[in-house]
Amino acid sequence: MKRSHRWLGLGLLVAALGVGALRVQFSRDLASATARAAQGSELVSTACGPIEVQQAGEGTALLMVHGSGGGHDQGMDWARPMAQAGLRVVAMSRFGYLRTPRPADASPEAQADAHVCLLGSDFLYWTALQVARDQVFRHVLATPPALVHAASAQEQARVNAMAQRVLPLSQRALGLRDDTRLGKGLRPAALETIRVPTLVISARDDGFGTHAGAEYTASRIPGARFIGHEVGGHLLVGHDQAVRDAIVGLVRSANPR
Repeated sequence: MKRSHRWLGLGLLVAALGVGALRVQFSRDLASATARAAQGSELVSTACGPIEVQQAGEGTALLMVHGSGGGHDQGMDWARPMAQAGLRVVAMSRFGYLRTPRPADASPEAQADAHVCLLGSDFLYWTALQVARDQVFRHVLATPPALVHAASAQEQARVNAMAQRVLPLSQRALGLRDDTRLGKGLRPAALETIRVPTLVISARDDGFGTHAGAEYTASRIPGARFIGHEVGGHLLVGHDQAVRDAIVGLVRSANPR
């Protein structure tokens, strides 16, 4: 009987040691997983609240949205090869995942709004200025980067200053959204009724595609003058002084002393 008690006690001791070892291993694995999940991410402040993101690569931004049980880390694990293929991958954690808090309204609509807030956040734009400024020139300022690099130091300074002054983007977001919305629904205007001196200037390589519209507008406004450049982008790089001179000339001719 005593021998059976001894074996029972030994068995309980072994079981306790086993449970203790499992707890230690569990704690280590959980701590390791927690640390791994936080690697490479930052908590970005947006108009929709804080959002955890991880970024990789340079180029056009690609938002990576994870599925159930995921997070920025799992999204990046899958999307990282695309970052190596010339895209800037922005992997985020959705509401209630990892360090992104769950707001009172966690509806799909609110989550979609958060995606827009993230892509229009000051942090992401600032990051683009640091690591992918050419993409800012091309997609935000609608100007070919090669033109900027080939321009004079003065022109380069002007373009870079304009790119920098888009910050804080968050305080311009509502206006930008309105521009996008209104631009998609423009209808023909009664241009023939305009009776004031008009000057319309554009470049054919404007990334926003304004050249054709500018030419059409000038053709419909009585007496309007159209100045079209083959190159220059939306910022009319290389023509800055000429544009200023043309504007001054228009104002002076309309208001002779």
